Amino acid sequence: MTITPEPPELPEEPPAGGTTPPPPPPVPPAQGDPYAPAPGTDPEPVSPAPGPPAAQYGAPPPPPPPPAPVATGYGMSTPGAAAASRTSQKATASLVCGIVGFVCFGFILGVVAIILGVYARRDIEGSAGRLGGGGLATAGIVLGVIDIVAWLGWILFLRGH
Repeated sequence: MTITPEPPELPEEPPAGGTTPPPPPPVPPAQGDPYAPAPGTDPEPVSPAPGPPAAQYGAPPPPPPPPAPVATGYGMSTPGAAAASRTSQKATASLVCGIVGFVCFGFILGVVAIILGVYARRDIEGSAGRLGGGGLATAGIVLGVIDIVAWLGWILFLRGH
């Protein structure tokens, strides 16, 4: 590394003659590359400039496939497709009656669950897709039948003892 001398400092006040002396001549540039390694040392390896990676193995991969269907309730739908606008209230009531029938009023709520479930399925099939809840209605019917069978079994068990 070459060290260049510093230019001499200028006096703060001009000399008595009233004029300022001319500035010193510019320092000549250093000879050679200032970033070159010192003599007798090994130069550092030069890394390539950062940038995008080089293309490998030919053509780029194909684009990703379209989005897969999404599970929505009891059916499959592609994103953006219109789903059933609302669930049948009769189907929901049928399911609730079937579940509550296990705890109390098994025979009465079982019959109500079956009737509501049948009417709900009829409404859903005739709605041309505006109503949903066919699975709820079916579950309500099944639970209503189980309620009635369990109630009859309980009565027969109590009469036998």
